[in-house]
Amino acid sequence: MKVDLIQIGNSKGIRIPEWLIEYCGFGATVELQVKKNMIVISPMAVRRNGWAEAFAAEAVGDDEPLWEEQASDWDRRERRW
Repeated sequence: MKVDLIQIGNSKGIRIPEWLIEYCGFGATVELQVKKNMIVISPMAVRRNGWAEAFAAEAVGDDEPLWEEQASDWDRRERRW
């Protein structure tokens, strides 16, 4: 696909067709890399994907200190288990 460089302020840019943005899974932010004199545009990797769900599955109210001797005075006062 041939596209023209366009002036954007003091920079240059390209217009990416909407169908190509959707096909590649681009969001509001993309990652740019230079590899062998080529510009590679890729979707941002989702960091910590699924962590919230995994944490919620593990949070079952077992907030008791592993060893009682490691509990602080605040822990002992505020303990609600």
